[in-house]
Amino acid sequence: MRRCVRLEQRLSLTAANDNVPPVDLWQRRAHPPLPFGLLPPVIEEFALAQGELMGVDPGGLAAAALAACAAAIPDSIRLRVKRHDPNWLESARLWVAPIGDPSTKKSPLISAAAAPLKRLDRAMFRTYEEARRKYDSQSPADKKDAPAPKHVRLRLEDTTIEAAQEVLKDSPDGVLCLQDELSGWFGSMDKYSSGRGSAKDRGFWLQSFNGGPYTVNRIGRGAVLIENLSVSLLGGIQPEPIRALAAEAHDDGLLQRLFPIVLGAAGAGVDKPMPDAAAAYEATVARLTRLRRPTGEGALSTYVEVLLQFDDAAQDLRSSLAQKYFEMQCAREAVNKKLASHLGKYDGLFAAQCCGPDLRPSRGALPRPARRPTAR
Repeated sequence: MRRCVRLEQRLSLTAANDNVPPVDLWQRRAHPPLPFGLLPPVIEEFALAQGELMGVDPGGLAAAALAACAAAIPDSIRLRVKRHDPNWLESARLWVAPIGDPSTKKSPLISAAAAPLKRLDRAMFRTYEEARRKYDSQSPADKKDAPAPKHVRLRLEDTTIEAAQEVLKDSPDGVLCLQDELSGWFGSMDKYSSGRGSAKDRGFWLQSFNGGPYTVNRIGRGAVLIENLSVSLLGGIQPEPIRALAAEAHDDGLLQRLFPIVLGAAGAGVDKPMPDAAAAYEATVARLTRLRRPTGEGALSTYVEVLLQFDDAAQDLRSSLAQKYFEMQCAREAVNKKLASHLGKYDGLFAAQCCGPDLRPSRGALPRPARRPTAR
């Protein structure tokens, strides 16, 4: 009798997704507010205060600010992810895609997050122009003894890969690529259909996400070495285009490298006094561009640079998250390989977000609940 009951119970079991419609990942849904204490205080305060002023989703603004900060941190600052693996090193490099209809104010949100980096880039351009003017005014004999000034940049906007290569050969610390509409960025790669041009463009951007040396071979001009091909990406896209991209795009991992942030509903904003969180955020972005690798201890501490590493508590947290990400990837691999591939990037993306310094609270901080201790 007991055996029959058990058999009946097994036969009555149903799959977890029986009679449940597929989930549309790109649909705007009700989602919780930006959690307190999750982000560095400077970014949290900027996202909350500026988000209220503008009437935009503070979570989307915070994610966009993380992409700008990742581009500001020099790529020479790297994190050794595992204690016993000397080859897995991560730099701060993020691709963030706020997703929403025009009413979510994607473009103003991206502009606010990228504004400090754009101002720094303009100042660097003016410095380069002055240095170039002085160099060009020299005699040919003097030019032989003086190297030409390098045009170091912090950002790219609408660009071809050829133009991007010219910028990146003098910018080994990485740049931020700003795209008002990512659908156009993806479309420019697919304009050659299945021809060689599309594969070349996609290969370039895939490499730019990973960083590292990149060689450009040009007919008549020889080879050019890009010391570190490193690009962080920040661009908005509407739900319909990304839905089509997810269904039809090449399965080469390019789309899967994005952090998709589905924006909450926007509002009209407010006009009232707020903490000057934008100024603190701008100062932080400027400070991040000046970071250098930490030095070790002992007699050579002033000279020997070291890699960042997790402390014991943070390493335990990373290991538990790595197991969780792997289980999520395996569970979805038979359902949607592209989604599973995206989940497979989470371990590295987590490490990339941990490459920055400890950003201390700024003055005039917004009131918020007491923080719980977290492993860093």
